[in-house]
Amino acid sequence: MKNPNKKGWLIFFVLALALLAGGYFWIFNSAEEPAPAASVGQNKSDQDQSTNYLPQRWGMPSSSENVAKVAAIRRELNHAGMIATQQGKLAQWWQSAQAMCKQEAISDCRAMWLDDIAQWPNSALAASANAALLGYPQVLAAEQRQVQSMNMPLSQRLAKLSALRKSLMGEEAALAWYGREEAVVAFRAAVNEYAQTKALSDSQSQRLLQIEQLRQTHYGTFYADLKSAESSSKQFELEYRLALLDRPSPLVAAQLREQILNRHFDPLVARQKETEFRAIDQQQSRQTLYEQGLKELNRQHSNKDSEEYRTALLALQQQIFTR
Repeated sequence: MKNPNKKGWLIFFVLALALLAGGYFWIFNSAEEPAPAASVGQNKSDQDQSTNYLPQRWGMPSSSENVAKVAAIRRELNHAGMIATQQGKLAQWWQSAQAMCKQEAISDCRAMWLDDIAQWPNSALAASANAALLGYPQVLAAEQRQVQSMNMPLSQRLAKLSALRKSLMGEEAALAWYGREEAVVAFRAAVNEYAQTKALSDSQSQRLLQIEQLRQTHYGTFYADLKSAESSSKQFELEYRLALLDRPSPLVAAQLREQILNRHFDPLVARQKETEFRAIDQQQSRQTLYEQGLKELNRQHSNKDSEEYRTALLALQQQIFTR
């Protein structure tokens, strides 16, 4: 005969074990699990889920809706940042990045972007961008302390600035941050110096060849990008100003202008612009005639308050501006 007490103890013992096991499971599952560490070789989708995207590190409001929105914006800006680093436009990209931080109330903007840059797949671009972002405050402070005379040629002022930037940032970082800007300024400075010297004796065809050579020299690695960014208006203006170095008569200058307009614009646009230029020419011509007539009128009349002077002045104005 079986012992009923023994059976009861056995059931109690099994229930106790189950309860203890359940309690053990509950205790350890109720504890907060640490976020998984990001792997060294994580891909882009892994990055999007990593703790690098948590807002607390940068002082961002922690609503999940806001985190998702900012993460999407940052992915776009990170892609744009790599392109900007290649194109020497990192300074412009940083303005966009700072605007995003301001809009989303991120207090430690630089720390956030340095974290993101460290995840870029191209390590060379990441190194340049990192060095530029870290060195920019020092460069800015040093530039403010540097005093340069405005009488110094623009090319020399640029050379000093460029050397300062490279010394504080490193050459690759300075190229990523300031490259495009310095290339444009260097080209403009070279054109101005040429226009004041050798261009005065060169023919127009020689001038245009020299301008293209200056583009290639100073645009350097950014040549294709910067050349394509030159508007038709800018190219027209440069060529027309070079043509005026020959001091043509007003009639010849107008003919040259029309020819150059037709080279840089479609026929309809060229005609519209020529009409605008002629209106400006007429206005300037009238202003010149008025200033000459006024000078003669002032010479003839010492009393500017006399009725005779006022009558003559009104007649001059109507003659010049109402015809």
